[in-house]
Amino acid sequence: MKMLKEKKKHYFAYIKYPMEIRRYLNNTNTVESVNSILETIRRTSGGHFQSIETTMVSIYVITKKLKNNKWSKGIPAIKSSRYEIMQMFNFRFQTQKS
Repeated sequence: MKMLKEKKKHYFAYIKYPMEIRRYLNNTNTVESVNSILETIRRTSGGHFQSIETTMVSIYVITKKLKNNKWSKGIPAIKSSRYEIMQMFNFRFQTQKS
C-alpha cells in the first residue's frame, strides 16, 4: 500500500489534462493500429522481416501513409486544447531547468 501511495501521482497523471482529451490519452488504439499493420506486412512477406533495414523501411512507409491519410486531420479535441497542453509542458520544462 505504501508503494501505491508513493506512486499515485504517476497513476493519475492524466487527470491534469483537459477533460476533452483524457479519453484519448488512456487508450492504446493508435499503437494497436500500427502493430496490426506491421503484423499484416510481416505475414504477407513470408512470416518475418528479412533484415533490420527492411523492418525500418516498412515502419517508415507505414508512418508516412498514416500521416498523409488517417493522421493528417488530427483529433479536433486535442487541436482545440493545444495551447493549454503547450503551457503545461512549457511550465514543466522551465521548472526543470531552474
